Amino acid sequence: MKKLYRLFLLIVLFVTCFTPPAAVASQEKAFSHPFLASNQTNNISEQAAVTIAKQRINGRVLAVSRKNNAYRIKILSDKGTVHIISVNSNDGSVSPAH
Repeated sequence: MKKLYRLFLLIVLFVTCFTPPAAVASQEKAFSHPFLASNQTNNISEQAAVTIAKQRINGRVLAVSRKNNAYRIKILSDKGTVHIISVNSNDGSVSPAH
Protein backbone atom coordinates (compact mmCIF):
# COMPACT_ATOMS: atom_id res chain seq x y z
CA MET A 1 0.00 0.00 0.00
CA LYS A 2 2.83 2.38 0.82
CA LYS A 3 4.43 1.63 -2.54
CA LEU A 4 1.25 2.60 -4.40
CA TYR A 5 0.98 5.80 -2.39
CA ARG A 6 4.61 6.70 -3.12
CA LEU A 7 4.16 5.92 -6.80
CA PHE A 8 1.08 8.14 -6.92
CA LEU A 9 2.93 11.02 -5.24
CA LEU A 10 5.84 10.59 -7.61
CA ILE A 11 3.56 10.77 -10.65
CA VAL A 12 1.79 13.87 -9.33
CA LEU A 13 5.11 15.54 -8.59
CA PHE A 14 6.48 14.64 -12.02
CA VAL A 15 3.43 16.01 -13.85
CA THR A 16 3.32 19.28 -11.90
CA CYS A 17 7.04 19.91 -12.26
CA PHE A 18 7.23 19.26 -15.97
CA THR A 19 4.02 20.92 -17.19
CA PRO A 20 5.07 24.11 -19.01
CA PRO A 21 3.48 27.30 -17.64
CA ALA A 22 2.68 28.46 -21.19
CA ALA A 23 0.38 25.47 -21.70
CA VAL A 24 -1.56 26.33 -18.56
CA ALA A 25 -1.80 30.02 -19.50
CA SER A 26 -3.09 29.23 -22.99
CA GLN A 27 -5.83 27.02 -21.52
CA GLU A 28 -6.96 29.82 -19.21
CA LYS A 29 -7.02 32.32 -22.10
CA ALA A 30 -9.13 30.02 -24.25
CA PHE A 31 -11.94 30.11 -21.69
CA SER A 32 -11.71 33.80 -20.83
CA HIS A 33 -15.04 34.83 -22.38
CA PRO A 34 -18.15 32.75 -22.96
CA PHE A 35 -18.87 34.28 -26.36
CA LEU A 36 -15.46 33.56 -27.89
CA ALA A 37 -15.71 30.74 -30.37
CA SER A 38 -13.20 27.94 -30.04
CA ASN A 39 -11.78 28.68 -33.50
CA GLN A 40 -11.79 32.46 -32.98
CA THR A 41 -9.48 33.39 -30.15
CA ASN A 42 -9.55 37.15 -30.76
CA ASN A 43 -13.00 38.01 -32.13
CA ILE A 44 -16.57 37.61 -31.04
CA SER A 45 -19.37 37.29 -33.56
CA GLU A 46 -21.88 40.01 -34.35
CA GLN A 47 -24.65 37.94 -32.77
CA ALA A 48 -22.61 37.53 -29.59
CA ALA A 49 -22.06 41.31 -29.47
CA VAL A 50 -25.81 41.88 -29.81
CA THR A 51 -26.47 39.41 -27.01
CA ILE A 52 -23.98 41.21 -24.76
CA ALA A 53 -25.56 44.60 -25.54
CA LYS A 54 -29.09 43.31 -24.91
CA GLN A 55 -27.99 42.09 -21.50
CA ARG A 56 -27.29 45.74 -20.67
CA ILE A 57 -30.29 47.37 -22.39
CA ASN A 58 -33.58 45.53 -22.80
CA GLY A 59 -35.21 46.48 -26.09
CA ARG A 60 -35.21 46.14 -29.87
CA VAL A 61 -31.99 46.26 -31.89
CA LEU A 62 -32.21 48.96 -34.55
CA ALA A 63 -28.77 48.72 -36.15
CA VAL A 64 -25.41 46.99 -35.86
CA SER A 65 -22.17 48.16 -37.42
CA ARG A 66 -18.52 47.34 -36.93
CA LYS A 67 -15.64 49.78 -36.98
CA ASN A 68 -12.10 48.74 -36.19
CA ASN A 69 -12.25 46.68 -32.98
CA ALA A 70 -15.79 47.45 -31.84
CA TYR A 71 -19.39 46.71 -32.71
CA ARG A 72 -21.69 49.75 -32.50
CA ILE A 73 -25.18 48.59 -31.53
CA LYS A 74 -28.20 50.88 -31.51
CA ILE A 75 -31.06 49.70 -29.26
CA LEU A 76 -34.54 51.14 -28.77
CA SER A 77 -35.35 50.49 -25.11
CA ASP A 78 -38.75 49.44 -23.82
CA LYS A 79 -39.13 52.96 -22.41
CA GLY A 80 -38.74 54.51 -25.88
CA THR A 81 -35.19 55.87 -25.62
CA VAL A 82 -32.42 55.05 -28.06
CA HIS A 83 -29.15 53.75 -26.62
CA ILE A 84 -25.89 53.19 -28.46
CA ILE A 85 -23.63 50.51 -26.99
CA SER A 86 -20.07 49.80 -28.08
CA VAL A 87 -18.93 46.18 -27.66
CA ASN A 88 -15.23 45.43 -28.07
CA SER A 89 -14.87 42.74 -30.74
CA ASN A 90 -11.75 41.28 -29.14
CA ASP A 91 -12.88 40.68 -25.57
CA GLY A 92 -16.59 41.56 -25.40
CA SER A 93 -16.19 44.47 -23.00
CA VAL A 94 -18.93 47.09 -23.11
CA SER A 95 -18.70 50.86 -23.12
CA PRO A 96 -21.32 53.50 -23.98
CA ALA A 97 -20.74 54.96 -27.45
CA HIS A 98 -20.88 58.69 -28.05
